[in-house]
Amino acid sequence: MNRNSTTAVPLVVDLDGTLVWTDTLLESALLLVRGRPLAIFLLVWWALHGKLRLKAELAARTTLDPQHLPWNQGLLEFLRHERDAGRQTVLATASRIEVADPIAAHLGLFDDVVGSSQTLNLKGPFKRDELVRRFGVGGFDYVGDSPADCPVWAASRVAHIAGHMKNLPRQALGPGTSEGRRFPATGSRGWQVPRTLRVHQWVKNVLVFLPAILNHHLNFEILFRLVVAFLAFSLVASAMYVFNDLFDLEADRRHPRKRFRPLAAGALSIPAGVALSLGALIGGFALALWLGTLFAVFLAGYGSMVLAYTASSSSANPFWTW
Repeated sequence: MNRNSTTAVPLVVDLDGTLVWTDTLLESALLLVRGRPLAIFLLVWWALHGKLRLKAELAARTTLDPQHLPWNQGLLEFLRHERDAGRQTVLATASRIEVADPIAAHLGLFDDVVGSSQTLNLKGPFKRDELVRRFGVGGFDYVGDSPADCPVWAASRVAHIAGHMKNLPRQALGPGTSEGRRFPATGSRGWQVPRTLRVHQWVKNVLVFLPAILNHHLNFEILFRLVVAFLAFSLVASAMYVFNDLFDLEADRRHPRKRFRPLAAGALSIPAGVALSLGALIGGFALALWLGTLFAVFLAGYGSMVLAYTASSSSANPFWTW
């Protein structure tokens, strides 16, 4: 392919899951709830009124810090190279324009920014229509990361892939579309689960075995119940670790070591983190209830103290403010 013809074609880049290893809408939601936990009820109310309403309300109430977002470094290098060669670069995202503009300004790598507005959620076919209106069918190259990008890829000249997708879906290859480069996420997603749960920390919970060992009163039934108690406590503790990671994303990303944690680095998505925390919590309490109500109450007290600490230390705003 002729290099001059390539630089004459705009390079359009998606934001969430492509340029950054996270979802800016979910980041904004966590940022709001972190400062004002009761606002979680507002999130539900806004979501019931549609995604446009949710995006608008979050954009009006939160400001993400672009400096510490988990960037796709390979794609950033490609963008710099293409822009240095004189190519027009465009950030096109379903995020609100108020969210996308500061990110583009921080990077200084884009000539134009296209984002969702009060009346239009710029995703899938709507993003395709806007880009075709600007550049024509086959008049741009596009970097995306999910099946929702298929209509955009199909209207592009070259379709580049980011994230965990191995190949372009068949419906993404339009008549004049060719497959381009891959900008993959690093690391195995499966390995991120035990890292996020801090399974290595479970060794601390072997103390539950200590009283029975010291009393020299240990049989199979007691041992079995102690193992169940160990697992219950470990799962609830892991759920609290994940919960804290979700609400400390910004702080962790500023830390020289904690920024490599799966959630902070974007190696594990926010929905996966929420599911992991809830799953561990439910599993832990199910085991605790099997052992007895008293042990479940003890675990509930432990979890409540951790939640109270997280809420009190996460923001200067009072817990009950909106």
